[in-house]
Amino acid sequence: MGRTMRTRGLRARALAMFGAVVMMMASAMPASAAVDESPQGDAVVVVGDGGLVQVVGWTFDRSSFGHAVEVSVTVDGVPFTSARADLPSEYLYPYGVAGQHAFWTAARVAPGSREVCAVFRNTGPGTDTAGPCARVDIAARAVADSPQGDLSVIVNNESAQLVVMGWVFDHSSLYSALDVDIVVDGTVRGRWRADGASPYLAPYGVPGSHSFFGGVGVSNGDHRVCVVARDVAPGGDDIIGCRDVTVASVEHSPEADVQISMNANGSINVKGWVIDRSDLGSSVRVAVFQNGTLTASPQADAASPQLAPYGLGNRGLDLRLPPVTRSETISVCVLALNIGTGDNTWIACADVDPRGTAAVVDQTSAASLTVLVNKKTPLSPLRYTPTLWPLSAVGVGGGQAMRPEAAVAMRDLVQAAAGAGHSLQVASAYRSYDTQVAVFNRYVSERGVAGAELTSARPGYSEHQTGLAADVVAVGSGCGIDQCFGSLPAGHWVAANAWRYGFIVRYPNGYTSITGYEWEPWHLRYVGVDAAREMHDGGIATYEQYLGAPSAPRY
Repeated sequence: MGRTMRTRGLRARALAMFGAVVMMMASAMPASAAVDESPQGDAVVVVGDGGLVQVVGWTFDRSSFGHAVEVSVTVDGVPFTSARADLPSEYLYPYGVAGQHAFWTAARVAPGSREVCAVFRNTGPGTDTAGPCARVDIAARAVADSPQGDLSVIVNNESAQLVVMGWVFDHSSLYSALDVDIVVDGTVRGRWRADGASPYLAPYGVPGSHSFFGGVGVSNGDHRVCVVARDVAPGGDDIIGCRDVTVASVEHSPEADVQISMNANGSINVKGWVIDRSDLGSSVRVAVFQNGTLTASPQADAASPQLAPYGLGNRGLDLRLPPVTRSETISVCVLALNIGTGDNTWIACADVDPRGTAAVVDQTSAASLTVLVNKKTPLSPLRYTPTLWPLSAVGVGGGQAMRPEAAVAMRDLVQAAAGAGHSLQVASAYRSYDTQVAVFNRYVSERGVAGAELTSARPGYSEHQTGLAADVVAVGSGCGIDQCFGSLPAGHWVAANAWRYGFIVRYPNGYTSITGYEWEPWHLRYVGVDAAREMHDGGIATYEQYLGAPSAPRY
């Protein structure tokens, strides 16, 4: 209570002194002058007992008389305390300044000669205004009751960061952990607690934990780093030290070893590895351009056995992309996108000539693994019957059958899904011409011809008749052959991984105008690993687009 009364007395004394000089300060205001949009104001500094420095004054901003201006007080150029100018200021009324615009703030300052300055913070148009400064002398006390400490600053040019460390304690309370403000170039960048281990202080009779440590990101160039220790009373906050440092960060652009080649069908291989030393823990994104057109933008996170000895075994590129054209030579270039310091980097360029090639060898024969079947392209012959294997022979339940190549691939897909925690079953696969007649007619009776043709194929136009298509469901999910499959975890897994086993989601969402069918996330079509991979890596949604075939929205 005594200390509170003493502080109030000091404040009253400061305000009294301020009242004596305020009329003199106000009289200095010109009767008429050009409107200044920056804050205006004045202040006086009063030094009390025990190093208590009080700053009192007034400030307003013509941009907004109703707004209380923020005031920052610095000691020796370092932010120390602040105030809000919202106290009564009747003495400004005669000058047309309504509202409350006076302020008062105080802080204990360590002994020594100190420069105390006020800064009035701008609210609207204009800029901050530097208020008055005063040089004050704070008398030394017999007992050191302000913080003591030291600091070191290490420049990490690799990360453009300053590592600030040190120790600080207060004789007033040796077991208390102090707060320290980290000030870089006059701006407080953080407040840390000095509560780390400090066994090196114990031999000097300083118990407790008093160290601090941390990093501050900065730009290249010269910087001044200061640490302000916040006092435990009695005493005052103190600057325990400043250090001048120079930062010259090391810039790391992406590095790579990437090769570009072409396959017999004109597809383009992009293989190799990419890293960025700015962040070796992250994979680099690359952009692949064909004749200046962006055609893929994957992460370089494939296997990279060349880098595995260095702990970077997944920084590889392994793409197989369809060409954007088969009528001319293509310039293929790969750009690595920078992660940290440095620049985007062109890491590979090569010309390929896909003229005379085709995406698949045979897209018309009914027996071809890559045959195109849609509303514009029926099977030939219409009653084609493939060689089939029962899926049960390869361990896949559901009682269905598929072409041998597709059956083996479906087994691999189902097993991989099980390993990822998803139980899949094939609900429908091969359908004969006659079966498709019955299926299509059932849909017509339920939905009418137009509705049926959005989800069911006419006989002779169905992929199921090839033995290469399958409808998969998630066992126990409560969702059968329905669009709800696409929102299940199993459906997400199938969409993301089917290509690895030679399957594509044949009728993707939003492409009815090309495929002729509504979204069927359950309907998988085997096209072989090469074609499925090229569609995946090239971001190609439909088989028609991959083959360069016309859209088939209707018969």
